[in-house]
Formats: sequence, structure tokens, C-alpha cells
Amino acid sequence: MKSSGNGSPQQCVANLINLYQYEVPYARLKGMDPSIVDTPTDDAEIAVKNHASALIENYEPRVTVNDIEISYTENNRMIITPNITVNEV
Repeated sequence: MKSSGNGSPQQCVANLINLYQYEVPYARLKGMDPSIVDTPTDDAEIAVKNHASALIENYEPRVTVNDIEISYTENNRMIITPNITVNEV
């Protein structure tokens, strides 16, 4: 995402996590896999961590993923919080 010069690494990571696959024309695989929504919670957490890590590493080379933390709202909505280190600004 650096080639377009449109955002900080932190903002680009947040955008990637909030996208679903097939939302971006000409880059249909950019974003989180929507099929994870229908999996059991334990499997979903593992899938989200793996998919988010791979997504960030692939589309945002300016950061290193240290960990992906998952928490839940009162309505059981999953919140994905990547712990990243910015390598380059």
C-alpha cells in the first residue's frame, strides 16, 4: 500500500483487517475471509490469527506482526487487534 502513499502503516493495517475478500475490485483476495464468520469460536480465532497475519505480511511490508489479539464486545462481536512493529515510515 506504500506505492500509493496514502496512509501510515498503522492505518493501512487497520484498513486491511476491516476489509472482506471480494470487496476490492481487481484485488479480490485482499481482506479477511468472510467464511470465518460461520465457524465455531475456537476455530474462528485460530483462522483469524493466521489469516490476519498472512494478510498483513503480504500487503503491508512496512510492518512486522508480533501477535494478533482477539477480544469480544458485550454482543460477542470479535475485535481483532494486531500487535505490530513498524519497520519503515
